[in-house]
Amino acid sequence: MKDKRFFIKKVALPEPTVKKGHNKIKIFFYSLVILFMAFIIGATGYGVYTFLTTYGFQTPIILRSPIYRLKPDVMISPVSTQSGKTSAVFDVGAIADKIYTLESSNGKNDGCKNLGLYNGYGWRQNNFEWKCYSSHEVVRGLVIDWLTKNIKDGKIEQALCYYNQGIQTDSCTYAISYKSL
Repeated sequence: MKDKRFFIKKVALPEPTVKKGHNKIKIFFYSLVILFMAFIIGATGYGVYTFLTTYGFQTPIILRSPIYRLKPDVMISPVSTQSGKTSAVFDVGAIADKIYTLESSNGKNDGCKNLGLYNGYGWRQNNFEWKCYSSHEVVRGLVIDWLTKNIKDGKIEQALCYYNQGIQTDSCTYAISYKSL
């Protein structure tokens, strides 16, 4: 028999590759790009959110802008009297919001909800008529217009009594309830 010897052949292993130092720089720039894109997406999202909570869309059937303010900031500026004194500035929008609270507990007791309509301000709802409107903003605008025309010489209580009872008096339970809010 022949002598069998096993020969092990030596195979050269590949040399490990040395990584270059550019990977840290690439990671840094990629992270900057991702942060910039996240900022742009966040700013865009905030802009859309702000627009949608400040403005609303309405049908352009009547020749008007299809975009309107949801809660218009209406302020009555000081009006000088004959004696030269100026009256105080008050926020008619805030007065309308308190009327909304007094009339329907912020819409919880709105009789027009069952019809899919809105009022909640008690606007034109009495023994003779029962008006409901297509949106909350429409009736709020009507109330603000009425308040702007009927608050004279800063007499908010008198205007509130007139709004609720139809009588111009300086004191009524409605005005007292308004002050308690």
